[in-house]
Amino acid sequence: MFEDVVIGWDAGPSAREAADWALDRELGARHRLLRVLDHEPLDRFGRSIPRVELQEAVDELQRERPRLRLLGEFTRGDVERELVRRTGRDVLLVLGGGAGAHDVRWTLPARVARAARGPVVVVPQGATARTGPVVVGVDGTASSRAALLRAAAIAGLDGSPLVLVHAWEALVEDGDAASGISVGEHAEILGAAADEAASAAPDLPIEPRLVHGTAAEALLDAGRAASLVLLGRSARLAPRALLLGSVARAVLAGSPVPVLLTGAQDLPAAARRRVAHDAVAGRP
Repeated sequence: MFEDVVIGWDAGPSAREAADWALDRELGARHRLLRVLDHEPLDRFGRSIPRVELQEAVDELQRERPRLRLLGEFTRGDVERELVRRTGRDVLLVLGGGAGAHDVRWTLPARVARAARGPVVVVPQGATARTGPVVVGVDGTASSRAALLRAAAIAGLDGSPLVLVHAWEALVEDGDAASGISVGEHAEILGAAADEAASAAPDLPIEPRLVHGTAAEALLDAGRAASLVLLGRSARLAPRALLLGSVARAVLAGSPVPVLLTGAQDLPAAARRRVAHDAVAGRP
């Protein structure tokens, strides 16, 4: 599915949980633990302490999963910059979420996910391996379509059900107060997403859900029984905006399961052409 799975490593419990999640899912051809520090302390024998600790972690994880190819990489530099630099459409970056925080906007995972050039998974502290559906938020945007295609591919690995969530809020006359479109148009957006998912993964059980409420509430509710939640980074923000959108922040702060965030650049070339064609034609 991915050429590389890169796991941010800092020897803490959150990083170990992220590594366990990524390695148990086997989503890549290669897996790497990436340790980034702005300095490199040495022990009394002149050996690099972080390099030694990283190799010990790689050896331990490799012993537990002898079939996987696992490498370690140490680099000096700014942690956020180096993590973002490793991202790309064929690379999955996996980060531990740390202790739960009500406001995640300035946390390292949120900052990296906002600037990333490819998909990023944030594994919350205390997340346990679980089976369940793969949940994805859909709203017709290019980034949500990228999340939808990733969700279908991941669910297809083990035949997990795929749950598509589209939310609408209180109406003003015939339109949604938040978006200005009718409930029928919301249903059309969800139906188009279900058709696209069925085309991408025809053998998967697919459950479309049209939910009255906010997108964050709908995703968090569906995610309680899920194994993974996916959503697109907001396309309404400026490309160089510093913060994730409010929905992504709320889901990261409240989800008990891993969350995968991606953007329109994660779409395959053929899908990007379809999005451009649909935009010209005025279709969701």
